[in-house]
Amino acid sequence: MSVYDLIKAERERQVSIYGNPPLSGFEDLAILIEEVGEVGRALTSPLDAFYGGAPQDKGDVKTELIQVAAVAVAMYERLDSK
Repeated sequence: MSVYDLIKAERERQVSIYGNPPLSGFEDLAILIEEVGEVGRALTSPLDAFYGGAPQDKGDVKTELIQVAAVAVAMYERLDSK
């Protein structure tokens, strides 16, 4: 599956869970920043492993990046619908 297919599938998953609510730009930004924070957490997990946490999993980083991209697509879609 291509990265674009994964983003599309994640976007569809998000819509099935949350719908497509009319959010403000600030609400969209907050969601995007939260998702970017999850990428940061996934990337820094080797540090957690050093201190006794779980080791890094590339799959976690990729999953979080797909979620960031899907949230960005949602923001773009909302801009087009206004």
